[in-house]
Amino acid sequence: LGRSLLVIPVLTEEATNVTGYVPYGVWYNLFDYTKTQSAGSVVSWNVTLYDMPVLVRGGSVLPMHQAALTSTAARNTSYNLLVALSENGTATGELYQDDIDAINVDGQSTFVNFDVAGGTLNSKVAQNNYDGDKFTNSIANVIVLGISAKPSQIVTSSSDAELSFSYNATLEALTIDMSNANLSVVEDFALSWQ
Repeated sequence: LGRSLLVIPVLTEEATNVTGYVPYGVWYNLFDYTKTQSAGSVVSWNVTLYDMPVLVRGGSVLPMHQAALTSTAARNTSYNLLVALSENGTATGELYQDDIDAINVDGQSTFVNFDVAGGTLNSKVAQNNYDGDKFTNSIANVIVLGISAKPSQIVTSSSDAELSFSYNATLEALTIDMSNANLSVVEDFALSWQ
């Protein structure tokens, strides 16, 4: 699915194991954040009736809405930014959103670029052509995968608010709670972990 997601389908009824080719690089499981380092080979996973491997390519930033019962309801929720670092600690991604109700959006859309390097996530709004405050979803959490050591502090350029965070050394996963920052996804900001 695009350049950032790889789905390994389960095609056999009652399967408990599935294999699939995974291109070279680091990949993270979308659901449990476990890391797979692939040399460009076939990899095997244990599966259950309720799951299958969905992998995020290292080097990707995925903006994801919170869960909801409908896509319309989900669209009104805050975002989590999932940062899957590459082997060299970088990642890029983008967010595009338009008015899903209009047939012709006439340029009324939002486009945001995300870039990670040197322990800093930069978010830059390239276009925000909505009339009024139609698209002001906040950022709830930033989850960074591939962090080899717990940072001592988190700093954001847009707020003096103290941001709480947790670190899972086994998964090399950093979760930053952005609720105190009150950041909209349509604001430029930098977020650093040191």
